[in-house]
Amino acid sequence: MTPVSEWDTMVYAVVTFRLPLPRWLLRAVLPVAMPVALHIFNQDVRILKTQTESIRRFGTETYASTEIDVLGPGILRLLRAAEQGKPGAVGDAVHETRLKMKK
Repeated sequence: MTPVSEWDTMVYAVVTFRLPLPRWLLRAVLPVAMPVALHIFNQDVRILKTQTESIRRFGTETYASTEIDVLGPGILRLLRAAEQGKPGAVGDAVHETRLKMKK
């Protein structure tokens, strides 16, 4: 991802895979797989656009995570540190909140 402005980021994607299948079969599947991949990428674009509009409207972002989100809080901490021009050191204090999902 390359930031272009405060609200715009260019995203580049390269998809590679290695499967124990013959090359001719992979080439046959590509016309089906490509539209599916593009649909997924476009879905991400729509979600990020909606998220950006919400942040602009309310002036801030408010994220929530559950106990199954093991990467989100750390990523958010690193992003906040980068915004402030501080490197996100490993030893930084982390506040953890656990939520239980009702059945």
